Amino acid sequence: IRKRSTPERPITKDVLILDFANMQLELVTNLKSLAFAIQNLREATYIIKTFTAEVTVINANFATEIAIRHASPILGGFFENVNVFGNNKEKWIPKLLRMYPKNALPEWYGGDKDFKPLKVYG
Repeated sequence: IRKRSTPERPITKDVLILDFANMQLELVTNLKSLAFAIQNLREATYIIKTFTAEVTVINANFATEIAIRHASPILGGFFENVNVFGNNKEKWIPKLLRMYPKNALPEWYGGDKDFKPLKVYG
């Protein structure tokens, strides 16, 4: 954010898109994995709530959707601005395009082929 922000065009919040494609069901249903994820989210909650306007999860399997919904009370409102979409690309691409401008999304999410993300992990 700091590198792209200028006095003329200040950027104070980001949008986080988490793609859970190829997420193994065992990771979401394993208690140790869930405890690890919740602990990391607890530690990152302040940063994410302060600097992230919205989080969108795509390709979430059923167990992931349930885990996110049940973790909400534990994380004190962290998931207030979270959109969760399943793994049907034909359903979530139109939703993404209603939420974000096409020129702000990479081609693999229905955006422009010329879009260059700042960083891609995974």
